[in-house]
This record gives sequence, structure tokens and C-alpha cells, in this order.
Amino acid sequence: MSAPMPPTPYPPPSAAVRARSFVARVLWTAIPFGTLGMCGWVPAVHAARRRRSPLGWWWLAGQVAAAVMEIVLVYISPGKGNGPEETLAGAFAVTYIITASIYAWRWCGPDQPGPQWQPGPYAGAGYGGGWMPAGYESAPPTAYTLQAPPYAVPVVAPPVPSPAANDMAAEIQAELRELRGFLGGEDVR
Repeated sequence: MSAPMPPTPYPPPSAAVRARSFVARVLWTAIPFGTLGMCGWVPAVHAARRRRSPLGWWWLAGQVAAAVMEIVLVYISPGKGNGPEETLAGAFAVTYIITASIYAWRWCGPDQPGPQWQPGPYAGAGYGGGWMPAGYESAPPTAYTLQAPPYAVPVVAPPVPSPAANDMAAEIQAELRELRGFLGGEDVR
């Protein structure tokens, strides 16, 4: 007999939602192509504002820097033929447009529900928690005793000082008390 399946955390999206999502992705992906890369950073703004992750903001900064670099490369190329400047500007522009479009396709779509942090059954036993999808219940905790692994090193007691070390420590303490008395301290024994 098999165990019952946990409930699915999210219902599948309807056909209308999937169609709108596809159209939105196509439109966001078309922006870098339609503007020849000059506005390739616009989908990155949209994705960074929606996702609110540091990686999205860093990607936006990179996209803006790449757009500025594309404009500079096109501006400094002489435009008199197929020289290395035109080739470099064209290759950079094509690479930037493709990269911005792939990013827009990947990050401007619908938010995919991902796993959320929920404490696992052994969260208090030093095992941390666990990543579990929302809606799934954790397994009930079982009785488990922690045992030392077989490779553990036994605890060794600290070494006991020798009697000579005790005599030396007592002598130093007596000398410090005497010195404190000479310097005006209140403790002279």
C-alpha cells in the first residue's frame, strides 16, 4: 500500500493566463530587437522591480552599461566601410540584443511559485530546517537519539599542573602582593 500524496501547493494556470503570459513574454522580448538594443535595458527594469532581488538590480546596471557601450561603439565607428570598428560595434550590438532578449524571455514571464522556507522536523536538533514547497507538511518527528560518530576523538582532560608550577605561581603572587604594598596598594599580606 502506498502513502497518500501530499496536496499540490498551487493549481495549474488556466489557458487564458498562459496565453497572456506568453504574449507578455513575447512583447518584453521584442523590445531589444525592435529598438536595435537602444532600449534593451527596459525589460531589466521591469524584471528588477517585480522580482526585487539584488541580482536583478545588478543585471539592470549591466544592461544599462552595455547599452551605453553600444551607443559609444556605434558613435566612434567611422562608418566608411567594413573596418574593424564597424565589425566590433556590430558584433557587440548583436550580442547585446540577444543577451537582453534572452534575459527578457526568462525573467519577464510570470512568477513561478518556488519552494519556501519551512522549518523541518529536526530544526531544533542542530540539523537546521529544510526546503519544502508551500502546502506540504513535514514528516512527523521520530524518536531519535544522537550518538557520537565512530570517528569522534575522545575528550581529553586538561593536563594537571605539577606541584613545582603551583609553588612558582604562589611565589609570584606573593611578590605581586608585596609590590602592590610598596606602590601604595591596600592589599599587603
